[in-house]
Amino acid sequence: MIVNLDGKEVRQPLQINQGDNKTISDAYLFDSEHKAVAVTPPAFSNGGEIVVPAEAVMLFILK
Repeated sequence: MIVNLDGKEVRQPLQINQGDNKTISDAYLFDSEHKAVAVTPPAFSNGGEIVVPAEAVMLFILK
């Protein structure tokens, strides 16, 4: 789960210990307009950039 309280989107690398073989199977967006809405999972490679919209929470399910 990644929380962005800022008023602009955040782009940051996501590094997961022992996560080289993981993929994001599901993603959910929580913000002022969306209450736990399933969204298309972003392409993910360990250490790659993840984008979180302004004032939002993103939940990523990794497998």
